[in-house]
Amino acid sequence: MSNIIKVVLGILGLIIAFALISFVLKLISMISTIVIVGIIVGVVVSLIRRGRSKRKNTAA
Repeated sequence: MSNIIKVVLGILGLIIAFALISFVLKLISMISTIVIVGIIVGVVVSLIRRGRSKRKNTAA
């Protein structure tokens, strides 16, 4: 009986570990996509600001 209990606990442990790993991977992918989007938005905003400042300078 004790062997069966150990096997069941081992299988449950593997399932829980796999679920945790997949959850962590999903979190990492979500965070990386958010970071990439943030970087792209920051670059676009800085480019737009540079363009506006250049236009103001040429007008002045």
